[in-house]
Amino acid sequence: MYTPPLPSCSALLHIIVQHPKVVFVMGLAGIAGYVATSIGPGYHPGTSDMLRSAEVRIVRENPGISARLDEIKREFDALPQTALPNDPRVWHVVSAVEECTDIDTASINEDPELYRQVMFLYFLDSVRTHGLERAKTFMGHSPPR
Repeated sequence: MYTPPLPSCSALLHIIVQHPKVVFVMGLAGIAGYVATSIGPGYHPGTSDMLRSAEVRIVRENPGISARLDEIKREFDALPQTALPNDPRVWHVVSAVEECTDIDTASINEDPELYRQVMFLYFLDSVRTHGLERAKTFMGHSPPR
């Protein structure tokens, strides 16, 4: 058994040396927490939830959109959905959603479902800002200024 030579050593050092199994379990819990949350580089399961919460926030803050949400979704579904390399619309959404700071546009373009969510959020924001008809024209162009 290890006995500390000096009373000035840190308690963490004693735990590491005396209980390596506890340190191992804590490490596994840390890895699981890192992978299961949206913190960290690249795509994580939480990214989709963040986009959904941004969508809910736009709908909740704009009564005109909430009343026409079914129509907006139908119009969005009728539009062509093709991922473009370095799509400025993806960057526009990722930079607007504060929680999406660690995901890059390439990761979004590679995941069709995530790309679709980002494009719907872009479309919803365009409808809120410019109206439904103009928003449909923006789906093929760069973000409006």
